Amino acid sequence: MGTDVRSNHLVQFKTFQLNLRTRELFRNGQKLKLTGHPIDVLAMLLEHPGELVTRESLQKALWPQDTFVDFEHGLNNAINRLRETLGDRAEEPRFIETLPRLGYRFIAPVEESLREALISSLPGRGASVRDSQSSAAPLPVLEVQPDRVAATALRGRSKLLKWVIPGLAVFVVSLAFAAWYLHLPLPPPHVSDPVQITYSGMEKDPVATDGNSLYLNLWDTQVIAQMPISGGPITRIPIHLPGFGDLGSEPPSHAPRLMDVSPDGSHLLVLDHGDAEMSEAWVVGVAGQPAHYLTKGRSAAWSPDGKFVVYGTVHGGLNLIQAEGGEPVPMISTEADAGNDRPIEDLCISPDGSKIRFTQGDELWEVAAHGANPHRLLQGRHITSWQCCGRWTAKGEFFVFLSGETRLRGPRFLPGAQLWTIDERRGHLRPPNTEPVQLTTGPILWGTPIPARDGQKVVSRGVSLRSELVRYDKQSHQLQQYLGGRSAEFVDFSPDGNYVAFVSFPDGLLWKANRDGTGPVQLTKPPFYPKHIHWSPNGTQILFTDYSPKGIEAMYVVSSRGGAPMRVLPEGNGPQQGANWSPDGRKVVFTSKGESESGQSDNEEIRILDLDSHDVTPLPNSVGLTSRGWSPDGHYIAALTISGSDLKVYDLLLKEWKTLNVGSFPQSPVWSRDSRSIYVVMYQDHGVFQIPLNGQKAVRVFDLKDFRHTGWYGLWLGLDPNDAPLLLRDLGSDEIYQLTLQ
Repeated sequence: MGTDVRSNHLVQFKTFQLNLRTRELFRNGQKLKLTGHPIDVLAMLLEHPGELVTRESLQKALWPQDTFVDFEHGLNNAINRLRETLGDRAEEPRFIETLPRLGYRFIAPVEESLREALISSLPGRGASVRDSQSSAAPLPVLEVQPDRVAATALRGRSKLLKWVIPGLAVFVVSLAFAAWYLHLPLPPPHVSDPVQITYSGMEKDPVATDGNSLYLNLWDTQVIAQMPISGGPITRIPIHLPGFGDLGSEPPSHAPRLMDVSPDGSHLLVLDHGDAEMSEAWVVGVAGQPAHYLTKGRSAAWSPDGKFVVYGTVHGGLNLIQAEGGEPVPMISTEADAGNDRPIEDLCISPDGSKIRFTQGDELWEVAAHGANPHRLLQGRHITSWQCCGRWTAKGEFFVFLSGETRLRGPRFLPGAQLWTIDERRGHLRPPNTEPVQLTTGPILWGTPIPARDGQKVVSRGVSLRSELVRYDKQSHQLQQYLGGRSAEFVDFSPDGNYVAFVSFPDGLLWKANRDGTGPVQLTKPPFYPKHIHWSPNGTQILFTDYSPKGIEAMYVVSSRGGAPMRVLPEGNGPQQGANWSPDGRKVVFTSKGESESGQSDNEEIRILDLDSHDVTPLPNSVGLTSRGWSPDGHYIAALTISGSDLKVYDLLLKEWKTLNVGSFPQSPVWSRDSRSIYVVMYQDHGVFQIPLNGQKAVRVFDLKDFRHTGWYGLWLGLDPNDAPLLLRDLGSDEIYQLTLQ
């Protein structure tokens, strides 16, 4: 990109061709009626394809004598006329991208015509015969016979034509072939077959490498570890943060998360995510140096020189701070540019330090290192599915990232996630490929790619998804296959007990079947991936949550007989999670965030929707809590704190909250049928527990020490009509692989 095309006055882009000298625009050979400022603006954009052409440069070149108001009006009219002629749209540009308040950029591939180069190489297109004759020395005068002169001339001309014409043809063909060959992009990259380098079966994510060691997050034990990058034993790294004790113990007193490793491998960048929204970032020495607090943020990454750290905020901001500590420097706020305040994730900086890329709202974004020109990375490219988690190879030649049709959140992730790359090789005679290249296909689903320091190897977590639904049999005290062992989660039974609804994993389809699993009927299709499904009390509808087209979780209902899902609340009501019916079917409880009656904003709180009046009211004192459903008798609403440390119930009669005697970090709570207790999984205690509402201690139902969970969130717990616990058991593989980029 950025090639200066002024040396050649014919420019081709898609089906259009512009003559820069005559200012004539053609489409498929037909001349178009476009003159004046619109054609001049197009010419300036095409002279610098892929680069920002500022409004100031357009004004200076095309409106030097006009007033500011006339310029603004004239430029807007010119751009609109130009887009109308090209069939372009500002909202989804194929040719001209608007950079708000800055200018415009031509984003379509541009090709220079070879016609002029070929014409200039033909005889008679250089210096004229007359010019060459005038510069030659005078010839001596000889007396010769006229007929002999004529014969000699004819023989000489015949010999000349015999060699010159074929040579000229060969030259022209060679020139055309060379031009064609140099116009071809470089061969697309590909990867070798993956080589497995771990065999532990634990859930783990590689995060970074210092060249020799690979640094990991171990999700099963919630600790940080390292291993040789070519494979070998996994060793835990004790992390000592002030006030939190030894974070390398099992079970940990707190849950740190590794974000990056300094370029020299001497320090770790660790987030303590006790706060679900804004974690504390710490710099921890690998050799036992004391940790020092840096800031609060989300995703974070080291600069290539190790002197700075860039980090994202929960509201979509990007800040810079010195690695030794100090005051953060705001770089960008993507809220204005992206139209949302979703957090920045998966930060990475180019090896030359010139660019920063990150994920926001399931899209890759790029911004200059000094904070200028934030924009979607793949806008206008032929890839429409979600993207995330990109990393540059060591020399910046390739940018490897993830993309797929569906993405699971949490440690268990990504049906359809495959490795892709953007070819960013420069300095070659042949151009790189402009479109992203898919590197992997097949049953293995990939995690964040971690390029090795050699520039060729790429390490990634690979998951093969295979699972079965199981039920705990209280008589045999064993987990047994349920519903034929199908791969299903979010299981819920109709009020009359005759039917069951479930979501198949990992394809995310909502099904209704007979209670024994026979006669399944599909109720949804992609792009929906329903979660937390619940039958309505009258059995006619099924409530679920899913991501809206704008990437915000929303509540939907679908008829139990089939049909199109319908949104429960219109857009503009904030995200909606954990939705469930009231027992009379007239209300829905859910979790959302935004400004509440208490005046607090941007905090999750529990709200109740009245389906008759459509009024939404917050549940008192519920800020910082997430809904876990109405009790079957209608007297209580269960909730978890955002940190997940406490389980609470709200008494709708007494209008007060009560904290239950649980233990440590209950997960996936579900009400018993008699409303007297709540079943939970306590992962650190390796078991399913029953929590009585009367304040008594939790009762272990059965042990889960060797049980492997899977599913959309990595963990789901349900109950059958007899309160027998249901779980989705993982039968697949979860290991780390090494691939070679070729």
